[in-house]
Amino acid sequence: MALLSSRASSLQGQIQSAPWKGADDELFRQDWSGNHRPSLERAAAAEAHRQELKQGRG
Repeated sequence: MALLSSRASSLQGQIQSAPWKGADDELFRQDWSGNHRPSLERAAAAEAHRQELKQGRG
C-alpha cells in the first residue's frame, strides 16, 4: 500500500505544479483528481487488506 500511495502523492504534486495551462490541463487535472488518483488509492487499500489477510490479521 505504501508504494502506491506514495506514487499517487508524488504524481499529485507533479501534476499540480506542471506548467501546462489551458482546457486540456483542466480536464486532465479533473480526471486525475476524480478518477485516476482515487483508483490508485483504492488499489493501495485493497492490497493492504490482502496483505493483512495473508498475515492472518483480517
